Amino acid sequence: MALPGLGTLTYGNLNLNGPAVRTNNVTARLRMDAAGRGRSWTEYTIGLTLTLAGGPTEAAVQQLRRTLNTPGLKLAYQDRGYGSLVLDGTQDAVYGPIPKEMGFRPLGGGNACEIDWQVTTAVPCEVSKANEIIEWVYTAHHDIDPAGYTTRRISVTIRIPGNRAGDGRGLRHTADEYRDRLAPPQIPGFRRTYPGWELDESKTVCRGEIVDEEMGANFPPEFVADLTADHEVSSANQGLALWSATVSADYEIVKGYKGPTTDAAKHFIGVIVRDRVAGIAQALGRNASTIVPISLRLREPEIFGRRKAAFSFTFTYTQFLADILGTTGLWRPVPGSNWSKWAASMQAGPANPRGYAGLEISPGDDNIVDGCGGADPGLFRNTPRVVAPPSGPSVVGGLPRPPLDPSLSGLVADLFPAPAAAGSWIFYECWVWVEVDASTIPVRPLPQKAPDRLLKAFGDNPFTPGIKGAFFDAMNLLGMPNLNPAAVGGGNRLENTPQQRAKPLLYVFLRGRAARYGFPIPIPTLNNFGGAVPVLATRLDRGEGYGHGIVRAASDLPVYGAVWNIRYQIPDPPAGFFPPAPANPTLIPKAK
Repeated sequence: MALPGLGTLTYGNLNLNGPAVRTNNVTARLRMDAAGRGRSWTEYTIGLTLTLAGGPTEAAVQQLRRTLNTPGLKLAYQDRGYGSLVLDGTQDAVYGPIPKEMGFRPLGGGNACEIDWQVTTAVPCEVSKANEIIEWVYTAHHDIDPAGYTTRRISVTIRIPGNRAGDGRGLRHTADEYRDRLAPPQIPGFRRTYPGWELDESKTVCRGEIVDEEMGANFPPEFVADLTADHEVSSANQGLALWSATVSADYEIVKGYKGPTTDAAKHFIGVIVRDRVAGIAQALGRNASTIVPISLRLREPEIFGRRKAAFSFTFTYTQFLADILGTTGLWRPVPGSNWSKWAASMQAGPANPRGYAGLEISPGDDNIVDGCGGADPGLFRNTPRVVAPPSGPSVVGGLPRPPLDPSLSGLVADLFPAPAAAGSWIFYECWVWVEVDASTIPVRPLPQKAPDRLLKAFGDNPFTPGIKGAFFDAMNLLGMPNLNPAAVGGGNRLENTPQQRAKPLLYVFLRGRAARYGFPIPIPTLNNFGGAVPVLATRLDRGEGYGHGIVRAASDLPVYGAVWNIRYQIPDPPAGFFPPAPANPTLIPKAK
């Protein structure tokens, strides 16, 4: 009677068939994904006992040790009543099969022995799809801010089988190869970014985050990755009739854009500023001619950084306070704002899992290295290289001039046509300063007693012998008796008193300053003052007069400025304009 065959059991180049090898056990352990719902692989553990006899076993055991402790060799276990398990490093999910344990029991003084050996192999759920993704899980987190805008963060993890290639030390695939398949469809009205990707040491697990942030009502143009803009309206110092408006914007241009950076300036002036000015002009109606450009600022925030551009445009106009809220141009939708076009333009770079650089980790960028040596790691040999950026211009012989963009000046000219004379004033200040020359001086009395030094001088003078009395006594001897208080009788005295010597004079000054767009500023004149005709009385030695010139160069028309300080005399002041004139000096009775 023929005995049944014992089936096939091989590992590497070892044939483990025959009665000397017996299977102790075969266990299967299911490995679930992180969500606990999908099968990643089944880990099979096979336990064997090998019996060697018939002579010294040392050389045979040493050969068995080298082979049975080498991972990734082909394992065949079939026709032994359990079903077929035939895998090698190109099919095992964790770079196996992996020997787990090898035990040795000597028998017969080195002429016989038993070897216990365990090996595990990870079999994907379907061997035919061993190179596909075997685990794909993610978590979703939603943030809703106080204004109701939503930010969604998806943290995704994928796993692929760890398959060996070539001589068993190369990789057949890396999880990074599947990164492009991880992104869900974009959400209309949201900005897509990829803040971080992580590839684990085995290159079989890739983790990343996908952030979708809800945007506002307006969207950048196609070549701009990020755009912030603001519009401010404030009253000028001249009151609540003249208003100053400033529109500012900061652009960050996408890396892959081939056009000039000045395209951002065209969008700023030709779209944002143009729309805001047009909206204000429409609301102002007949006052639209009062819109006057004041300043334009262009800035390159990062010369050695990313492509960024910043702009600020200021203009003024006049409007009554009661109507200003309807004429600011604020909170207007931006013309041409289109999320679909903008999002489509971002797909090649910012909204792409690999960005514009297109970096990836390919199988050739890594090798399996273990204690038995092998080839060095790939050191990113196969990573696609980004095109080198252009070099700057040589400084030898001078730097080339950048090409001018005439369309920018044309945009400004179209926005602000030549103003009408009535609406050309930027600001105008003129005020009246009145000075009154009352022709009044203070009258001070003479001292009632001569100073000691004066008395001594008179007393020591040989030409005035005997003058020893009071100072006023000395004055009396000189023929001036009325200066003596005693001579007027009654013991009265003089006090400080203002004295008007002539008719008062009235001077009026016109003082002010003004700025005007495109038109000279006429000299202001004072034609009437309270019914009196003023007479020009400007003093050139005092810096009085009128000055006029160009204070700022606009796009094609200058901004004129003027200051003035003009003096007039009013020969016949209007009646009642002055307070009563003070009285002449009089004798004031002495207090009793």
